[in-house]
Parts: sequence; C-alpha cells; structure tokens
Amino acid sequence: MNVNATPDWIGLPRKQDHTLFVDFTLTDDDARYKLIVEDNVPRILQYKPIPGRPKPLLEPASYVPEEAEALIRFILSNM
Repeated sequence: MNVNATPDWIGLPRKQDHTLFVDFTLTDDDARYKLIVEDNVPRILQYKPIPGRPKPLLEPASYVPEEAEALIRFILSNM
C-alpha cells in the first residue's frame, strides 16, 4: 500500500455507534481498502478476495501508521 498515493475513489461513509467506516481505492493500485475510525483511532484494512468465497476477507493493510496520517486526513476531509 502506497500511503503517498492519492485516493481515486472514496465511498460513502457509514457510521455505527462510535465507529466510522469508509471504503476507498488508491491511484495505480488494484486493491480496495477500508478505513475504520473507532474512538478516534484509525485503522486501514485491505479487502482480500478468496476463491470460492462470495465476500472478500478484510485483513490489516501493510503501512506505517505515522506515514498514513496525511492519507487518512485527506479521506476524512473529502467524504
């Protein structure tokens, strides 16, 4: 995951209790990601398709949290 890439798609945010969920994709990256902000703590998960399974599995994306702050701020400000 390139945290310096610009998101090329940001889905509609969904809120449940104190948790915010936003799907997004990055430029030049075929993967789809989900930003989860729970109690002001952000996490980024990546959708992993599994053959024979109707829904993809969500796994932690590989990124350095400190380096992803600008990306997370960009996504949250453009919802």
